[in-house]
Amino acid sequence: MVTGPVNISSEKLAQGKTIFENSCGRCHDLPEPTKHTSVQWVGIMNAMAPKAKLNDEQHQMVYDYIVSVKKQ
Repeated sequence: MVTGPVNISSEKLAQGKTIFENSCGRCHDLPEPTKHTSVQWVGIMNAMAPKAKLNDEQHQMVYDYIVSVKKQ
């Protein structure tokens, strides 16, 4: 379960992007990261990660990637 962002390397962000595109995009169109707040993404990710069969590390990497996109 994700509760918020962690300090993450650019390599982990890249892995998060790949997981987001491959795991989330497999079942539906990818949502635009900027359409939701970081708090809303916690709820979305906590609901969707089990459906995508993400482990805790993958879950955190995807969340951190999404939140990092919002900051750019």
